[in-house]
Amino acid sequence: MWFKDIEGKKPEIVQYHICRLIFGLTLNPAILNGTIQHYSSHYKQTEPQDAELVANSLYADDFPGGASHDDSAFHVYQKER
Repeated sequence: MWFKDIEGKKPEIVQYHICRLIFGLTLNPAILNGTIQHYSSHYKQTEPQDAELVANSLYADDFPGGASHDDSAFHVYQKER
């Protein structure tokens, strides 16, 4: 809740809703994991190798996975764009 015009004679109170997760909430890792699992499951049929790579390589929001050669790493990068 916030005042629309704090300098006015009778400030109107406006109600806002947060549409993003606040950084540092205890729930964030669980929500992130659920989101990653949800979206990676969408690609299991069309891109099974990529879906498995994402599902098995992410740690929180870090992706320590990679590729053996520059060409294959660039291929993964191009597909994700």
